[in-house]
Amino acid sequence: MAGFRKGGTTVDLVSVVHLGDKAYFENLNTFLKDYDLVLYEMVGGKYSPPPANAASAPAGIEEMASVRGIQQMASQFLELEFQLNGIEYDSPNFVHADVDASEYAALMTARNQNFGTLFTRAMSIAETADLGGDSNG
Repeated sequence: MAGFRKGGTTVDLVSVVHLGDKAYFENLNTFLKDYDLVLYEMVGGKYSPPPANAASAPAGIEEMASVRGIQQMASQFLELEFQLNGIEYDSPNFVHADVDASEYAALMTARNQNFGTLFTRAMSIAETADLGGDSNG
């Protein structure tokens, strides 16, 4: 966590992982209840199951559902809690502060990108980047 203060206003940036122990998310929910306002990022808005008829889904929904599906499978395989199940996004102090599904689709189209191109780019960066860390770890 990093905190910033200007005048009488304090802003804390809280980093959250996608997968963790159930107790991690329980503690996080307790911690976040004390804030006046929690702005959270989640492309597409609050999680909701994809529509039964994917053809009628708004642009970008299928791709986001695929990413979430991979994360769900990883949580099950690792026997960890997935953030969408662990974080209480319906808390009264939570406000979505990210692009919605149609904005996401428009941004990806404008950049001629999709999940595949982003994944390939991320893997390329991971292979060539010095990510630091503890050499003894």
